[in-house]
Amino acid sequence: MVTSPASPPELRKFGVVLWILFCIFPSLSVAAEARHSHRLALFVTRAPGDAFWGLFAKVMQQAVDDLGMRLDIYYAHGNREKMRQQILEATHGPQKADVLVFPNFKKGVESFLQVAESRKTPAFLVNQGSGEDEAIGDPRGKFKHWIGELRPDDEEAGFVLANLLIERAMRLGVTAPDGNVQVIGIEGIHSDFASRERTKGLLRAIQSRSDAVLRQIVPANWDEGHARLSFEILKRRYPNVTVAWAASDLMALGIIAATRTHNLEPGLDIINGGIDWTAEGMYAVKSGEMNVSVGGHFMEGAWVAILLYDYLNGKDFADFQLRWRSRMLPITRQNVEYYQEHLAQERWEKIDFTQFSRVYHPEQPRYNFSLERVMLMLEQR
Repeated sequence: MVTSPASPPELRKFGVVLWILFCIFPSLSVAAEARHSHRLALFVTRAPGDAFWGLFAKVMQQAVDDLGMRLDIYYAHGNREKMRQQILEATHGPQKADVLVFPNFKKGVESFLQVAESRKTPAFLVNQGSGEDEAIGDPRGKFKHWIGELRPDDEEAGFVLANLLIERAMRLGVTAPDGNVQVIGIEGIHSDFASRERTKGLLRAIQSRSDAVLRQIVPANWDEGHARLSFEILKRRYPNVTVAWAASDLMALGIIAATRTHNLEPGLDIINGGIDWTAEGMYAVKSGEMNVSVGGHFMEGAWVAILLYDYLNGKDFADFQLRWRSRMLPITRQNVEYYQEHLAQERWEKIDFTQFSRVYHPEQPRYNFSLERVMLMLEQR
């Protein structure tokens, strides 16, 4: 059977039906507008399986899948020049990225942005921002293809962590002979923006208190083994130290291991904590070996995916702001089971990330990127 083409009146009727359907089901019009599968490229500082970046990438992948985009992930294995070469690789060829997503790694942000600018590829800065000594200006300024930034409030996280650890030490009475709490700090890589900001928070907390003394801060390259060795050296140097602040959960785990070599009880004799909300960190908090983990910023990958989806589909987030900050929350033994119950299973497929998009939901007056909203969604499913 040969079907004849529709007559003009039939075509007009068909158009009316489509218009009614799009009005009733706006998601159909969204799908029609976003047929092209945009490609994002994420550049990770470390290796696959990293405790923090692995989770970051996993959640971002789920959001990208929900939004019908593609995600390419590049791992720099701690090598800044390798990351720069990967950014070059992602900006040419038949499968080049529509947007580059990378952190400021070892002060390499200017060279990364120069690549994006020369290739006329939009770039979004995530997780680690730029310091005052890095003259890159603001998004869409000096570097016109740098379209935005989302990073956690690292200084506030370091400040909250330090105060919670000192207060715990005071409650337990693990203080120096003079009644003060002696503190040591284990930072990541000093050139990393996140490490510097978290350390600023530690320093601000010490300066705001009269019951704590900071003995020394040393870097440990975000590495558990380095942190273990650093703690052993500092504990011998400052025997009255009872609080060990770490810029990451992984380094806090190194402190826990080193504590036992001194025949001390982690979490009781040495109050310790880190930042990142890793699965290992949560288990250590639940067991009492770690006192605090501050985090939640692993969700930033999903938030970035949503902002970029909207940007690529005509809803520029610049209508609100160009620089975004995510809030981190503390997990202690009092609330760890609640977060473990809903996060440890990593059931990210249960979250419909399109609900956060203004392309899908133009009626939303603003973006609501909150951990509380995510937790409520996980509770209901």
